[in-house]
Amino acid sequence: VFSSNRGDNPDAFNLYTVDPSNGEVNQITEGFLFAGLPVISPDGSTVAFFTNDGSAFRVHAVGIDGSNPTQITDFSSAVPGWFPNSQRLVFNSDSTTEPADVPDVYAMNLDGSDLVQVIDSDSTADFQGRVSPDGSQLLFLSNRGGNVDIYVAEIDGSNIIQVTDTTADEYSADWSPDGSQILFASAASGNDDVWVMNVDGSNLVQLTDYAGLDGQCAFSPDGSQIVFVSDRGGNINLWLMNADGSNPVQLTEGSQSDIFPDW
Repeated sequence: VFSSNRGDNPDAFNLYTVDPSNGEVNQITEGFLFAGLPVISPDGSTVAFFTNDGSAFRVHAVGIDGSNPTQITDFSSAVPGWFPNSQRLVFNSDSTTEPADVPDVYAMNLDGSDLVQVIDSDSTADFQGRVSPDGSQLLFLSNRGGNVDIYVAEIDGSNIIQVTDTTADEYSADWSPDGSQILFASAASGNDDVWVMNVDGSNLVQLTDYAGLDGQCAFSPDGSQIVFVSDRGGNINLWLMNADGSNPVQLTEGSQSDIFPDW
């Protein structure tokens, strides 16, 4: 699943799916000015995403086939991620007690119940939470160290550990399917590239090395491949490569921007 402006309005981004075996693309949302950062539920049935229409950030969900579009939150919230049970989300939100645009990490059931603040820091941005495949840990991004780095905590927000410490900002961080690695994008090498490392930050490997953009990325469910955003074909499209960085091939084509892939 990915976000694209390939529709009739080039200024609007909606959600699409693409079959990695044949490149067939299907649109699954319509009518949004911006629908971004989609994530597929662990059971494969639902896509959570956030919208920004009229400066109001909201979390939504839609069936993987475009069915049953639903607004999940009615307050400022963005960048959802799934718990392993596919019934609970983690997401960013501005607390009413903090300045605007200083997000913290929250969790909530799909039906709106059991809303809790997991990561709380008044002066720093903590965002893009991702729950580990076994549900025991939370990965998130934060500027609490100066730059945007990757942090890991227990699922209740305790025992926060900084995993990266670079002069660049990390982004698009997520767990490998087996929970042993973290995949992310960073310009630590001078250009935006895709990286992988063990959860404790060891065995850091740069998977792409391209003078342009290789960015937003996600593992395939079996961990054998990675989808990523690149402009190496001239436009911002989706590419596939093996998990070791070998054999990059273009997945989507066109002059539009295809961004925020998840698998």
